[in-house]
Amino acid sequence: MSPCFLRRSLIGVLLTVAGFSFSLAFAQHRPPQEFGPPLRPMLQMTGYVNPPITEKENRPVVTLAIPGHENRYKFLVVDTKLLAGPLRTPSDILAEVKPYTTSFYLRGPQEVLAQITRAAPTDRLAITGEYSRNGRLLFVQSIEPVEG
Repeated sequence: MSPCFLRRSLIGVLLTVAGFSFSLAFAQHRPPQEFGPPLRPMLQMTGYVNPPITEKENRPVVTLAIPGHENRYKFLVVDTKLLAGPLRTPSDILAEVKPYTTSFYLRGPQEVLAQITRAAPTDRLAITGEYSRNGRLLFVQSIEPVEG
């Protein structure tokens, strides 16, 4: 083999390695593509609509807004559960909405949401819905009376 051929081959290999390492240095990491809609936490809150609330109350109170209604409804939360979705705790979600005057904007079938407007302060209700951080929306699946 001629020294000229070896020199050209070595230079070619070095330029290829340099170009490849240069492209790796500026390559961007891309997270894996997610398929389907983003997962939302399925939250269940049990409590009372518009109960008398004292200064000594240490349980969370959230404010609910229903489309088409000017009134806001206070909801004294007795129990919360995360039924499905990303790993978050119910207390994380309640802490996230706490600074706002309206905690949750409810969306769902009008006949289901009407149960909140008809509830007496002594009626214990379980509100189940998907929580969306964007706009603090709660997509209500069901509202059911709870015994006890």
